[in-house]
Amino acid sequence: MKNISIAQKYGVLAGILTILYMLIFYFWGKRMLNPEVFGSSLLIYAGAMLMGGLKLRSQNGGVLSFQEGLRNSFVIFLVANVLYYIFYYFIFKYDPELAEIQNELYKSYLGHLAEPGKTAEEIENVKNARIDITLSTIIFTYAKGAIGGFMLSLILTYLIKRP
Repeated sequence: MKNISIAQKYGVLAGILTILYMLIFYFWGKRMLNPEVFGSSLLIYAGAMLMGGLKLRSQNGGVLSFQEGLRNSFVIFLVANVLYYIFYYFIFKYDPELAEIQNELYKSYLGHLAEPGKTAEEIENVKNARIDITLSTIIFTYAKGAIGGFMLSLILTYLIKRP
């Protein structure tokens, strides 16, 4: 256990907490797993990234290079996200009804985002969108999420690095 980095520890912690968070809503009611719940799970990631960065800075005598802090925060995000997406893939394979519920919720959610300037065809495309849970879509979504995770890492590293 000594060879496990701070980033790996906090990444696993964030991943497990995120899975537990999702399971609470899943068992409370599948319809509770709405876009806001999925989005709010980023607060768990951000908390773990912040705590992991502060821990690393503390271990380095209060000094943390931007590069070291960024790497630490980003690895926390990536580890947590890989655990989350493994869970995500299997929960949807275990419960196919969940995919249908999510499709309904996302259509409703995306329908509210339709701007007044959108054409009827664009609005119809949003209404006909489907969430397909396949291994390739999970991998693609993970890769896309890494871009946002990197941006979050940049912001948090800036905050952590400040004395």
